[in-house]
Amino acid sequence: MGASISVRVSSAKKRTKMLAFLSEHYRRWEHVVAGAGYLNTDPDDFEIRKKDISFDYSALHGWERVYVYSTIRWIALKVGDKKTRFRKDDVEPNVFLEPVPYMIYDEFDSWPILVCKSERDAMKLPIKHRWCSTDEYGVYLSERTSESLVCAANEGALFDVDREKAQKVQKAFTEELGALGEWPPYGSKEYQQRMEKYKRIRAKYARTEIKVMLPKVRGELKRLDKLWSTLKEKP
Repeated sequence: MGASISVRVSSAKKRTKMLAFLSEHYRRWEHVVAGAGYLNTDPDDFEIRKKDISFDYSALHGWERVYVYSTIRWIALKVGDKKTRFRKDDVEPNVFLEPVPYMIYDEFDSWPILVCKSERDAMKLPIKHRWCSTDEYGVYLSERTSESLVCAANEGALFDVDREKAQKVQKAFTEELGALGEWPPYGSKEYQQRMEKYKRIRAKYARTEIKVMLPKVRGELKRLDKLWSTLKEKP
């Protein structure tokens, strides 16, 4: 089964302008990081659907996923609608004092985008809001605020980095994880403790790759942002 991510853009003029911009300037992941990528999305994969700029996918892995999701959030920051109220299933607290930009997952879930100047500022947000924090380009700030970066690093070892190095890292990761022993019964206190240890080990092995790959994503979004800012007719 596939999924979709999108941005609600009520202005038809803004939708058309952004889609034309992406068609000209958005680059495939393999052009951002030579030889990388798995799905290798194209500019034409973004489309207008009613009032949304949408991107549909059936498989999106590693850092290419981070790249595409960052692009969607960047679109939301540039031309997207804003709102103050969200479903409690999407985020909690679910009401904001001021309207905030957001992206839409699978045409139903709305995820706020909370721009922060630094990781330090993001850590000051309510705990359940931190995963929504990004920089001014829609890129996640660090693995401390977004666990999805750790997932990307784990998957990226398969698709985006040196295979030989990745295999050595994966071997060390597996051995350290195996030393924890069998998983306790699901839902138990011991299970939760084991899960925290697992997350710490996974983050440790992901951190090096995050330091290398996240700036590449951010650099590409900076490039798009600079090009967008040079357009004569602002939306």
